[in-house]
Amino acid sequence: RKTEICREDDGSLAPFDRINAAQVVVANETLYINRKDGFAGYGLKKDESIEKCSNLDDIIVFGKDGVMKVMKIAEKMFVGKSPLRVNVFRRDEDKVYNMVYRDGKSGRLYAKKFKVGGVTREKEYPLFKTHSKSRIFFFAVHDSDKKNSRILVHLDPELKRVKEMVIEFDFAWLDLQGRGAKGSTLTAHKVDRVVNAPREIGEEASEPASSKEEDKKPSSSEKKLSSVKVPPKDINTKEDQAKKETPEKPGSKGPKSQTTFEF
Repeated sequence: RKTEICREDDGSLAPFDRINAAQVVVANETLYINRKDGFAGYGLKKDESIEKCSNLDDIIVFGKDGVMKVMKIAEKMFVGKSPLRVNVFRRDEDKVYNMVYRDGKSGRLYAKKFKVGGVTREKEYPLFKTHSKSRIFFFAVHDSDKKNSRILVHLDPELKRVKEMVIEFDFAWLDLQGRGAKGSTLTAHKVDRVVNAPREIGEEASEPASSKEEDKKPSSSEKKLSSVKVPPKDINTKEDQAKKETPEKPGSKGPKSQTTFEF
């Protein structure tokens, strides 16, 4: 009797009984979400639709508290009220996330660019240290690390003796990090809001998470700042760092993951 065979991803042959059912199942369901009540699933047909799925998929949830979790999809499940992002989790995708958050303990604003990496289903993964005053100001996703968000950081208008009240930042200046990295300091000043910078001609839009702050239209002052295309002098771009082949000297400021951008 001949054994039925198929080819795996690496081209090798394997029996059909070794095929993962999730690899051949048809996406004949739709993932829905009720953001107000915090529920998602393929059974909530009267609520907001997200994307096609199957009943064998996993979903990934990013909560507004900075906690990430991968869950088995169901007809209805609780994902937390007003989540930043809920989508089908595909392990073979190379998604890159751009995030700006405030550290509740220090009050500093951090930026980080990361990938999800390996995960265990139903386990919670905090993206930063839990604190009552911690807050996510910006969150966006891209299909690869070649695409990056450009943002405008608006400082609190009540601040005194601060010359630059709006900071323009490009995530292309950051190296890709793990999800648990602290990130790089943007400012120690109090921040009012963070928004997408106006797009330049031919530039693709980022895919931000749902947020009232990110839906605001840029003011005339923001449009003027869009012409600034280079990082401040104190920042070493990735191209500059690649040219330096000398080892780091003792007493240096530490790894790039903790670099502070001085604006």
